[in-house]
Amino acid sequence: MFKLTLFVGLAMLAASMNVQNDIQNTEVKVDLKNAKVVVYEMNYMNTIYTYEVGIKRDDSLGVILDWKLKNPGEKVGRITITNDAFQNATQLQTNFLSGDKVYDKAVTVLLSNRLFNDFNTKSAASIFTGAGDATPVKFVKGDNSYTLCKVNGVSEKMFTCNATGFKNGKEVKISYWDNADFPVILHSEQGYSLKLVEIRTE
Repeated sequence: MFKLTLFVGLAMLAASMNVQNDIQNTEVKVDLKNAKVVVYEMNYMNTIYTYEVGIKRDDSLGVILDWKLKNPGEKVGRITITNDAFQNATQLQTNFLSGDKVYDKAVTVLLSNRLFNDFNTKSAASIFTGAGDATPVKFVKGDNSYTLCKVNGVSEKMFTCNATGFKNGKEVKISYWDNADFPVILHSEQGYSLKLVEIRTE
């Protein structure tokens, strides 16, 4: 009986590992060198917007994001994430005010290397989700999943890490691509929802 139970358990574990491998093997290669545009669908107070972000890696300046918020109307702006912020920031925010901004202590669209590593090594990360927040939100990793997203017009499966926290008594969520070269936010629920629908590369 013990041998049968052990065999069944090992078979289920192997099947689970094969599913994860299948998911990971379908991933297209995207990094900061070839990523050009990410497109989100944003839902704010039941109004749907398109949030399109052009991405450029500049070794001296950092990561430059040229964004447009469309439907209805249109806002445009540029965010420069400094090299130090991209490495070490613990603040994750989204800006929808037109104009140029420099983030030297925050990231947006992408996780910083510090946050990505904290999730990988500690299964949790403390994140300031607003510029004026006095205390961070502790996001704890839950079950992994996969997300379907169009990459250059082709639907791809992206191995996804999901994390949940609580801010002012309300649940907040982020999901990101488990890709150290391009840890893009796939989905976010923080009073509004963001969902990645498209990536374009060179």
